Amino acid sequence: MPDVVWHLVAPGDRSSAGVFFAFWGGLYVAINLVWDVLTPQTPPFHLSDLDTKVGTLWNGATFASSIMVVSSAFSPETREFAGDHVVPLLLAGTAGLFVTLSAICPYKPRKSRLL
Repeated sequence: MPDVVWHLVAPGDRSSAGVFFAFWGGLYVAINLVWDVLTPQTPPFHLSDLDTKVGTLWNGATFASSIMVVSSAFSPETREFAGDHVVPLLLAGTAGLFVTLSAICPYKPRKSRLL
């Protein structure tokens, strides 16, 4: 597998961790911004609205961290260090992924009420 793929899936050192976080966090924010600009369900986007995207940046960092926690749980070094705590690592990482994936949408869904 090319080195770039390893940097994006399982960073092994500090420099590859930076690439990992920049890619996954940046991808998260980019998806949210493009979705926000293109969807008719949000007001027209303007650069002055970027200050409202601080939460999105936070979620992008949490998303990248969650991916790292989940992927590191499969590392032999982490398994040796964490011992019986690999399952809580997986649960924490997966919970972070669920929370951040649900927040990537730039608008709240319309809920219909029955009766």
